[in-house]
Amino acid sequence: MTGSVSHLDRPSFADQVAAVEAIEVAQRVIAHGTRRAALSVSTVETVAMAHRLVALETLAAITFDMLAQCQSAADVDPAQRDQLRLVTIQHIGDVGAQLEALGYVAAPSTTEASTEN
Repeated sequence: MTGSVSHLDRPSFADQVAAVEAIEVAQRVIAHGTRRAALSVSTVETVAMAHRLVALETLAAITFDMLAQCQSAADVDPAQRDQLRLVTIQHIGDVGAQLEALGYVAAPSTTEASTEN
C-alpha cells in the first residue's frame, strides 16, 4: 500500500516537464559536445526541450510574418494601411504573448519607474 502513496506524491509528467530549464539542458549538452552528454538527457528533459523548440518555432513564424507585412507596407494602398496596422498590432501582441509564455517578462517602462519614485 505504501507504493501507491508514494505514487500519489510524485509530480505529474507535465509538472516535471514544466520544471525543467530546457535551455540549461541544451547548453549542457552543447558544452560537453559528446554523444554521452546527449544520451544522459532524461525523457522529461527531452520533452521540455521539444516544447521549447516548438514554442520558438511558433515565435519565429509569427515574427517573420509580421516583418514581411511591415516590409510590404510601403507598397500598400493608403486605404489598406489601417488594416495592415491592425494586423501588425495583433502580431505584436502575439509575439509578446509567446515571449511571456517562454518566460520573458517585460521590464517596467521608464515612465512607470519615474512616477513611482
